[in-house]
Amino acid sequence: QSYSSVGFATNASFVSNLVPLSVDAFSSLDSLAYSGGRTNHAAAISSCQQTLSNANATERKNMIILITDGNPTEPDEETTAINDAIAAAIQAKEAGSILIPVMLTTTSIDNNTTDYMNEISSEG
Repeated sequence: QSYSSVGFATNASFVSNLVPLSVDAFSSLDSLAYSGGRTNHAAAISSCQQTLSNANATERKNMIILITDGNPTEPDEETTAINDAIAAAIQAKEAGSILIPVMLTTTSIDNNTTDYMNEISSEG
């Protein structure tokens, strides 16, 4: 079993490629630095899927857990960003990945955000 980490804001970047579960995931996540910028779910999902597609493990379930604090806002306007993220999610799911979005917020989540999160989720 293994995992990888991808950090994202305006762009996505690999924090760690696939490493064994014996490597502390929290250490990897603690190394993430807030870079500011916008929220690019499409780049995050695509980068995660890229790490999973590059792996040779055929008996592993591929899972993407997207942890975010808001709706996508990159690229350009929110509608384009949402459509790009939905397209990236569809590609990941068609490639066999399970996608689980997690929204962390201190405010209430509106119906549009809930609908979007359901749409990119594998479980809908």
